[in-house]
Amino acid sequence: MMKARLFLQAAVAVLAAGIPACMCEEDLASAPYEEGTGNSASSGSGGSSSGGTNVGFGGSQDFAFFRQVVEGGGIPGPDAMDSPGFFAEHHTSLPAPTCGNTICLQGMVGARENLINDGPCTVIQVGLNSPLNVADLPQLPRRVVLVIDESGSMEGRNLQMVQSGLRLMASELNPEDKWALVTFGDLVGDVIPWRNYDSLDWNNMVENLAADEGSTNIHAGLMRGLELLTNEGGGVDPDYQNRLILLSDGMANRGEVNVDVVVEEAMVRVREGIGLSTIGVGEAFDPIMLGRLAEASGGTFYFANDQQALEEIFLEEIRAFIVPVGYDVRIEVQAGAHYELRASYGANQFRLTDDRRNGGVVIPAVTLAHRQAHSDNENGRRGGGSALLIEVMPAFNPEQNMSTVPSELQSSTVIGQARLTYEEANTQRTIREEVINLEYPHGPDVMLPDGYWTHDAIQKNFVMMNLYVGFQLAVTDFHSGRGDVALAELDALMAAATAWNSEIDDEDIADDLRIMRILRANIDTAVNVPPAEETSDPWPQD
Repeated sequence: MMKARLFLQAAVAVLAAGIPACMCEEDLASAPYEEGTGNSASSGSGGSSSGGTNVGFGGSQDFAFFRQVVEGGGIPGPDAMDSPGFFAEHHTSLPAPTCGNTICLQGMVGARENLINDGPCTVIQVGLNSPLNVADLPQLPRRVVLVIDESGSMEGRNLQMVQSGLRLMASELNPEDKWALVTFGDLVGDVIPWRNYDSLDWNNMVENLAADEGSTNIHAGLMRGLELLTNEGGGVDPDYQNRLILLSDGMANRGEVNVDVVVEEAMVRVREGIGLSTIGVGEAFDPIMLGRLAEASGGTFYFANDQQALEEIFLEEIRAFIVPVGYDVRIEVQAGAHYELRASYGANQFRLTDDRRNGGVVIPAVTLAHRQAHSDNENGRRGGGSALLIEVMPAFNPEQNMSTVPSELQSSTVIGQARLTYEEANTQRTIREEVINLEYPHGPDVMLPDGYWTHDAIQKNFVMMNLYVGFQLAVTDFHSGRGDVALAELDALMAAATAWNSEIDDEDIADDLRIMRILRANIDTAVNVPPAEETSDPWPQD
């Protein structure tokens, strides 16, 4: 019993014995790179990053809604995209996971002028990866509950997309897999209890899905699905991957609609070892409810804008190995005496203290990411793992901070310290801890002309963060009546990012630039004015 946890326990023993783990390698660029010096043989990052499998924080897995609006000729608002979703569509190779545990903490530092107005920008990245290889893990059979919205708004195209995706999902199911179905509208509708996969049963279920009159009671459908997975309160079956896929096209407007209450009630069951995925269909779904459920559970949230996207999502979800590799994962960052933490990107639940000296996030469970390289995008860009990027700036009064930080954080070359604690996914729930210092040897007031990078991987993520901030800045300025400023911001950012990517040829960044060019054309058409001479300040507090 407890096959997945026993395997992970055995894997930890192997790591502790010093036997090399199976790792993959990817060249981020061909130019030579001297790690830790900030010097490279070209304007891009070079060398290779050798890593295991990235670990995801959960939450949004794409920025498909933002992209759909742009590609349709529109100009989305800033709320149409969040940083976890944008970052999840970017794969980066982290340093090799050599900590000896199933999850390793990776901390990197990057510093150079930003790509929008050339102001100073210093960033630390905190990432997680594992020496475990998904291909080597036991592929446990699945227990999957489908919780599907059948309210009136699902009639027509949305329901047809769902049926098409479910037919495709069947190609990945095996006779030892089990499935159950819960539909909901005003209340819980049809419930098909557990049965082993059989193509005839499955096809009958798909064909019999039908939209009905009524509202959207996400809470009722979700809780009934969780009851099935936990065997009506008896606990999950440890010999299976226990999964719940919740799909809705509407706002929660019936039953319990308070997001905090729904999330709290669901997490009681999810923490027993359930992988929770939420999928929004169409343009009127509830992104707050679905997104919060995914973030709180360490699960995944997707937006399906068309049939192809929904089919990709269904395939990714059913293929992915969702057994957690860690529980109650806590990431904490403390600033050195000479720095403060200004803003964070990549984890919506990361919180900074009022004095900006500390920040942290707790993730109930983490799983292995399935995308292994920036070119691994046959079924879309989702699934690259997660990145937590924290912008730092010089402290206003370093001397005042000396009495509140440990001695190792008092040097002007130390930006801060990152700490990881988690419960290993083994039968003993062993608690692991790792601490790393983050250093910038040139001090808080020095910015090198060619930038500084402690590892080549952070260069891409520095560009990625600038692209995210640029997207947000441009659409915010446009909707505030400053379309000319938005054009200037996009022009500056596209020029800098294009120059960087001409050396790297990263497919994720290339696609970001494609979307940015379309957005620029949309704004140009809407305002019909020349770009402004100056941009807004992307980081006005620096």
